[in-house]
Amino acid sequence: MKFIQNKKDGSCDILFEEREIQILNEKGKLHLPAEGLKDFGNYIVKIVVDWQVYFDNETKKKQTLVDSDIPGE
Repeated sequence: MKFIQNKKDGSCDILFEEREIQILNEKGKLHLPAEGLKDFGNYIVKIVVDWQVYFDNETKKKQTLVDSDIPGE
């Protein structure tokens, strides 16, 4: 899994490897062991820091609630 963040607007693509796609198709989930979850968390923290620089003011102010839908493409 790789994270490619757009430096112009703060958006991010998550690219999955063929094996990860196969696991998702078979099991409907990815399990991250402790070390993998740590790495995943580190990437997420970096993305959060970067988006504060690149998001426009409207996006920065948007609130997300527990039951909010998260749009994706």
